[in-house]
Amino acid sequence: MNTAEIITLSLAVLAGFLIGAIFFGGLWWTVLYGLKVKRPALLFILSLTARFGLALTGFYVVGGGQAERLVACLVGFIVSRALVGTLQSRKRRGAPHEPGRRRQDDDSLPDEALRSTVGSCMAERSRENKAPVDHGGSPCI
Repeated sequence: MNTAEIITLSLAVLAGFLIGAIFFGGLWWTVLYGLKVKRPALLFILSLTARFGLALTGFYVVGGGQAERLVACLVGFIVSRALVGTLQSRKRRGAPHEPGRRRQDDDSLPDEALRSTVGSCMAERSRENKAPVDHGGSPCI
């Protein structure tokens, strides 16, 4: 493999990364704001169409009929998926932590306390003859 091919494949990976960042960033934006609009179904359909159109066009242009460039573009696309997912989870929860372990600054209830709170709330609701949670009642609100 010569230098020109390495540069071409590197640019294909970069292009795939940009296509993926736009695709998955647009997906995140759609989910975030989709239920706030007056007609969410229309937004979801238009977003899906635009994102797929952009991705397919980008892959077609970058690939240029060469399998190596297409695969390099796909690698960049997949890497961007992992990076966008990581960035969004950091925004949502702060710094990343191990699954199943609480962070030091996590002020949420431990599992036992949550179970006892939900259990006592459901018992209280049944004593008040309100609709159970699974039949349309709102839990403990």
